Amino acid sequence: MDPQLIHPSTSNAHPPTSPEQDPDGHGLQLAGGVDPSDVSPTSGQAEPKPKPKPKKSERDMGKTLLPVARVQKILKADKEMSTCGKDAVFLISVAAEEFIKRLAQAGHQQAQRDKRSTVQQRDLATAVRTTQHEELAFLEGVI
Repeated sequence: MDPQLIHPSTSNAHPPTSPEQDPDGHGLQLAGGVDPSDVSPTSGQAEPKPKPKPKKSERDMGKTLLPVARVQKILKADKEMSTCGKDAVFLISVAAEEFIKRLAQAGHQQAQRDKRSTVQQRDLATAVRTTQHEELAFLEGVI
């Protein structure tokens, strides 16, 4: 008896031992909760599930990709900052998204110049130092 197979009807019943006895795998479940239909007949290994689609990176009108509550929490942590209205928090969120996007793009371009696909800290530092990205010059002492 194959210890990998579990028959759901009774504990004393023997599971089918060949595909001819249960060709569709109905009523069978592999150990670990793997569905028999997910197992390749040749390898006996579970087939990988398709990767989930990446999250949408385009902002809907009136919404932000960054959690508004988190942005509010960051703003409240600044003692010099007074309270912000909902519209101000939204605009700060949009500005933060744009900043992250531009910094990431600059780092990605530098990584491509170095013939790499992974952006590293040194790519961001180089992007900040180059005159090509003057808008990032304020980060020069930070990175």
